[in-house]
Amino acid sequence: MSIFEIVATMLTGTGAVSALVTMVFNLIKKENENIKIETDNIKKAIQSQSDNDVFKLIYNSVSELTQYYTISKIQSSRSFILAIVSCILGVVIYIAGFLIVAFFDKDIVIFTTISGTVAEVITGLSFWVYSKCTKQMNEYHKRLNTTEKYLTSIQLADKMNSPDKEEMYKWLIQNAMKFDLDYQLETNKNNSNNNP
Repeated sequence: MSIFEIVATMLTGTGAVSALVTMVFNLIKKENENIKIETDNIKKAIQSQSDNDVFKLIYNSVSELTQYYTISKIQSSRSFILAIVSCILGVVIYIAGFLIVAFFDKDIVIFTTISGTVAEVITGLSFWVYSKCTKQMNEYHKRLNTTEKYLTSIQLADKMNSPDKEEMYKWLIQNAMKFDLDYQLETNKNNSNNNP
């Protein structure tokens, strides 16, 4: 195997990784545009509500949660891409070092080993960041889901007869407060379990 074949193979691998990264960034860009459209729709809905309306507060909360969710999603995607690219780069460095030592009798093992190891450490850190971003994204998603349930419940309660409506509102308020209390207790318990 000649040096030109090795270089050609490495360039082909680099091209494939570049194409993969470009494809992922295009998907992220399209997703960001969709989220921006959705956020703009939520803002328009907020502006159409009256000043003293509880829905305005809820829609405001949904808008903020959507933005936080979007940020977490972008961070998660980027850290995953960085992890994959650095993983592939580390493996390529290891293989290139092996091939150069095997075919050209150059003594560069220590350099390629250190370089590949640094790339793999970056991979590990990127996957750690990815897991944290995913955890935060799931938390925002859970809160968005809960808020959506509140909105749906309130809208259904509005369609009920007047005597039933009062009881339904009481029940919704009690359960919303109970859910928030249960959620806080669960969050505190998880935080104390994660931080001994």
